[in-house]
Amino acid sequence: MISYIAGPHEDEPLFGMLARTYEGLIGPSRSQFAQHLFGNPRLVIPFDFPCGIEALEKTIGRRVGLTADDLIRHHTMYPIAAFLMSAERAERVKVAMRGSRAVAMNLIKWQREPARDGPRHLNFCAKCRAGDLRRVGHTWWRRVQQVPGVVCCPYHAEPLEVSQFVPGQFWKFDYPVADDAVSIRRAPPPDGIDVTYARDVQWMLRNQPRPIDADRLRMLYHEQLDRRGLLRSGQLQRTEFLHRFY
Repeated sequence: MISYIAGPHEDEPLFGMLARTYEGLIGPSRSQFAQHLFGNPRLVIPFDFPCGIEALEKTIGRRVGLTADDLIRHHTMYPIAAFLMSAERAERVKVAMRGSRAVAMNLIKWQREPARDGPRHLNFCAKCRAGDLRRVGHTWWRRVQQVPGVVCCPYHAEPLEVSQFVPGQFWKFDYPVADDAVSIRRAPPPDGIDVTYARDVQWMLRNQPRPIDADRLRMLYHEQLDRRGLLRSGQLQRTEFLHRFY
């Protein structure tokens, strides 16, 4: 059924690769596409933390030289989420994503309130898009530009364009291709903190630091305090600490 796979490109989320692959097919329905990829025509794929990765490794991953672990780490939001969990919980999420049941979303939620924050739109960078079209003739979504709180491109420090696409929690296979995105508004001009945050998120996606559980977080705080001379015999110098930061 699938004769050619373009990509996946660097930092392209899995849903984007599936959308572009389906877009290049002639004839099969979305349920037939799902049956071919996952052996289940009714499989529902969560948007940020997709399941069925093990099946996808066999049907697509091996053709492009990617294992299930590669797909999870380089083409889903897992590295960001895993950093904020215990190692045990992060492993549970990964196991759920490899399986064929959409349970990973029950283990992790983005801290977002639609009633307060408004609907979530897919974002893109106009300069990234122009460069993609010039070099390869099509564009693609970037993971880093979809992470909550990222309002500018880490590559160009330009405000992101907000597209017309509003994903639900589950989208089955009706994923949009980035080529069809239209800007309905632009994010506000970023300040220095916005740019730093976007680049830190990009670094985390690329380097995939170990989960920062409570013990490791405590150790990192201890090292930072010691480096700043705020510890004496292992004890925090509270007065000096408060004067320095307040």
